[in-house]
Amino acid sequence: MLRSRCLRNARVPWCGLVVCVLLLAACATQRAPVVSREPPPPERGPRVHEVARGDTLYAIAWRYDTTVEALAKLNHLGPPYLIRVGDRLALDADAARALGRKPASGPSAVVVAQPIATPQLTTGPAAAPAPPHQSSPHQSSPRQPPRPPAPPAPARQPPEAASPAPGPAAGGVSEWSWDWPVKGRVSRQFDSNRKFKGINIQSTPGTAVRAAAPGEVVYAGDGLRGYGQLIIVKHNAAYLSAYAHNRVMRVREGERVSRGQTIGEVGGDAANPGRLYFEIRKQGSPVDPTRLLPTQ
Repeated sequence: MLRSRCLRNARVPWCGLVVCVLLLAACATQRAPVVSREPPPPERGPRVHEVARGDTLYAIAWRYDTTVEALAKLNHLGPPYLIRVGDRLALDADAARALGRKPASGPSAVVVAQPIATPQLTTGPAAAPAPPHQSSPHQSSPRQPPRPPAPPAPARQPPEAASPAPGPAAGGVSEWSWDWPVKGRVSRQFDSNRKFKGINIQSTPGTAVRAAAPGEVVYAGDGLRGYGQLIIVKHNAAYLSAYAHNRVMRVREGERVSRGQTIGEVGGDAANPGRLYFEIRKQGSPVDPTRLLPTQ
């Protein structure tokens, strides 16, 4: 009896060991979920932008690296490019087809049918209506004497070809030159590979931000995320420039500015108050500003 009790007590540790092994095996089969820290893949399909409060067509074009003209053509918009909150704008041809927009063939208009006017063959008073045709062969309506032919008009001398008015070359900047928006050290260079589309210029808070070239202010606001108080100036059909992180904006949309005119102040970036972010774009694509700006 004593022997059987000892054997029974000896089995207890073995049973516990078996239970532990089974529990460990069960835990081993349940792996911890893997959390991916990579950014989600880009969404596929048509690219559409829904207009929000404060959006302008220039701001939307800037955000998506395109031009106002391209957006207007895709979405059948004409000057002055009015958009409303909630409008859905196609950003490419696939989106335009998905939204049911056919290629633009010119501005649509309501055409009202008008009666077709019969052209007058003479410039004199209207002739009396002809008498009804008589059945008698001996009678006929009197004929008007033929009008003498008009003397031939003197030959017109072709006008002298006018010399074309001076203007910028297509997409060029021959009529003006660029200047630095602020004087300072370039703390970060343009890098198309890393998608850094402009340059950082180090200055001091409160320094005047000046227009790098003459043009029209097409955007002045803070609706573009990551730019702070942003000013965009259109210089011609090809070139735009942008001035981000202003502490104060000194111009409004629609205002004409000259090169060197104060348009804002440095100091809007809380993390780096002396930084001005500056971009130049040609036909909607970012270009390296240091290749256009003069040597400091």
